[in-house]
Amino acid sequence: MKTLYAFLVAAVLPLWAMAQTTPSNLQIFSQDGDSFYIFLNGQQQNTEPVSSINLSDLQNSGYQIKIVFINNSLAPIERRITTPNGYNLVYTIVRGNSELVRLNEMLGEPIKKDEINPEKRALRFVSRDRIEKQRNQFKSL
Repeated sequence: MKTLYAFLVAAVLPLWAMAQTTPSNLQIFSQDGDSFYIFLNGQQQNTEPVSSINLSDLQNSGYQIKIVFINNSLAPIERRITTPNGYNLVYTIVRGNSELVRLNEMLGEPIKKDEINPEKRALRFVSRDRIEKQRNQFKSL
């Protein structure tokens, strides 16, 4: 009986530990203010075009993202990104020469314990004022 109990504990303990993962947050914004739609693993995340978006409570360790711009002269961006458990990730969309755009990872930092909120919505739009504040913050670095 003791052996059976020890076996059950040993079998359930790893499953319980995997269930305790902390979700990640992803923020993507366009430095030039280009509006876009974003798709995670083929599912559209925003109904209105935005130039900055916060996606929270991401449970998977990786996503295939596609960014489609309102401006048809900008080519869509398709990329696979890794989202480590419990991290705030910030990506910027920047223009190169001509109409070439790319996605750059700017920042990745662990989520503080007081920032974790199980009631968070999966999607939140960000105001223009906040975008300008972030741009100025990154330019001063």
